[in-house]
Amino acid sequence: MKLIVFGIILISVIGAQAANYEQGTKEFGGSINIGKSDTSGTIIQLSPRAQYFIVDNLALGLEIDYLKSDNEEELGIGPSATYFLNFDERFVPFISQNILYKNYSGPYADGVDGLYATTSIGLNYPLSENTALSIAYQKLYSLEGDQDAEESESLSWGFRAYIK
Repeated sequence: MKLIVFGIILISVIGAQAANYEQGTKEFGGSINIGKSDTSGTIIQLSPRAQYFIVDNLALGLEIDYLKSDNEEELGIGPSATYFLNFDERFVPFISQNILYKNYSGPYADGVDGLYATTSIGLNYPLSENTALSIAYQKLYSLEGDQDAEESESLSWGFRAYIK
């Protein structure tokens, strides 16, 4: 844990010189969710992401989503897009969308593999010119016809690093 905190501080202090949301900037980061549910027990979810700003404030990239609970495991991968409403230096609102193919394993995973999408609305809090913490409300839903497929809402915390 101390190594992670040291790494975040180091990136904040000596990271590459980048203007956060400008065309040509690369974004590396992701989010973590830790929770508990009645059916799944303790849940840990990691979602690393790499994106590239194709124009100012709009980044496209790839996201991986991994979730582990007491009785199931899931792995998803797919494209992501984030648009930043960069009109405030202190808090930068964003909206993000991904579409992931998810593979489930465990006793509750019967027939739920497939395409899922997550829409996120959140805020970036810049720590420096090239790092930020983020918080987002996320809604996961199935893109396939099965209405019984997983749909969930969550709050996620993340870290982002920007490199020009």
